[in-house]
Amino acid sequence: MDAELNHLIDPNRIKSAGPWPDAVHFPFQSRSIELGGTSIHYVDEGAGPPLLMLHPAPSSSFIYRRFIGELRSHFRCLALDYPGFGRSYVASGYRVRLPELAAIVEKFVRTLDLHDLTLMVHDSSGPIGLAAAGRDPGRYAAFVLSDTLGFPLDRYPLVRWALRVVTGRAFRSLNRATNLLPTLVSTLAPVRRRLSSAERSAYRLLFPTPDSRERIIDLFQELLDQSDFLREVERAIHGRLSDLPALLLYGQFDPTRLVGWPRHFGQLFPNHRLKVIPLEGHFPHEGSPEVMIREILNWHPALRGGRLTQP
Repeated sequence: MDAELNHLIDPNRIKSAGPWPDAVHFPFQSRSIELGGTSIHYVDEGAGPPLLMLHPAPSSSFIYRRFIGELRSHFRCLALDYPGFGRSYVASGYRVRLPELAAIVEKFVRTLDLHDLTLMVHDSSGPIGLAAAGRDPGRYAAFVLSDTLGFPLDRYPLVRWALRVVTGRAFRSLNRATNLLPTLVSTLAPVRRRLSSAERSAYRLLFPTPDSRERIIDLFQELLDQSDFLREVERAIHGRLSDLPALLLYGQFDPTRLVGWPRHFGQLFPNHRLKVIPLEGHFPHEGSPEVMIREILNWHPALRGGRLTQP
């Protein structure tokens, strides 16, 4: 494992992110762990069954601030920043790779010796977390899958087209110059709740340099390039994880819901519950976090005597 990650070593601890959100918006103790020579930032709050939350491309553990604050009285809430995101540092020029991020998550879970783990993933973090779970399935108990995937995109040409636009030269250059994607996530993506000016500023500060913004696009590019890896993820779900309970959370107007991703996951996880978040799109975490939190609390097996409640 360490050999896979050694090229991430940053001997000078070059900081790749900007000022961290203040304690008003992220009132949690920052921790770090060395994984394969890389310093990974994470938070570890509360007590109870462990709940590991993995962030999407245009964010960091910051996206789960409301979840951690509300759920830490029920769960041991953990959230990490991938290398080059948030407060996890890498050398300039680091290139994001899905298999390496999955290896980071796998090693994180083993190093902290987590068991009976619930994994919460969103967007591009789906294949990362599900790949890690498929390599060590005995540590996992349940999944919260929000607006995400765990399969190749061959059956979804519209999604592949959208990703080609976002990863194309013109959009990549625009995002490098203007920090466009974090700005869109913090302003237009939430529907039912408007983020404060400080929260919107925090999103932009997470990606202060062209290199840091490039990593967002690189992670989207991986979804196009890593078809074999995504096939392995789907096979791992089918062969090792499909008996576990899953909560599917998708925004009502999320394009990934409209093209059928929840149905695809429903076939992979027969023991699932689907909740559509009213009026929200692809980032209900920011627009309707209270709805998602309520659904997790109402559904989670460990909080329901080992049985899932029915919709």
